[in-house]
Amino acid sequence: MAQLIETNLTLGADAMHLLHDIEPNSGFLNNEYNITPSDFKKHVTSLVDYANGENLPDGWVPFTTYWLFVDNKPVGISRLRHFLNDQLKEIGGHIGYAIGKSERKKGYGSEILRLTIEKAYEMNINNLLVTCSVTNFGSRKIIEKNNGILIDSKNGLNYYCISDKETSSLDRYWFRLLDYYLTLLGLGIHFCFFLVFHFLA
Repeated sequence: MAQLIETNLTLGADAMHLLHDIEPNSGFLNNEYNITPSDFKKHVTSLVDYANGENLPDGWVPFTTYWLFVDNKPVGISRLRHFLNDQLKEIGGHIGYAIGKSERKKGYGSEILRLTIEKAYEMNINNLLVTCSVTNFGSRKIIEKNNGILIDSKNGLNYYCISDKETSSLDRYWFRLLDYYLTLLGLGIHFCFFLVFHFLA
């Protein structure tokens, strides 16, 4: 059975070993790849603080770190940022996640993203930005499986929007209505230019 557990001070050595199992160049920022037991306790305390918006490093936003446990064993980790600054809008987005290399290819990536999205909705974060490398086909598949809609692709990254269907349906309606009228406006402008050039010719 899979459970998403928020960081707390009871996390033990098995969670530390998970960090050892996530390589630093996996696409997930993991500066704790070689963390020691004494430093792990300090790290967990810091993560609890960050979730509460306390003692954040300069330029960081509050975020909650979750651990995916399967049959009481931690197999993955995710971060949910409570809001975005300009930097996170370009790279990072709301959610980052990783699965231990020994636990991959088991569907846990899709599960940890799904459960983290649920946590976001519980926090009233209803429109999520998730990014990944354009060459990371595994992550692209996972995001799209979780209703990610590709909204942009630039600088080697894909940008996906994931929205709460219940709270964003009205937003989507107004977006479609605005898009409709902008299309009509564009047609009208083109027609005006046509008339001008026609009578000046």
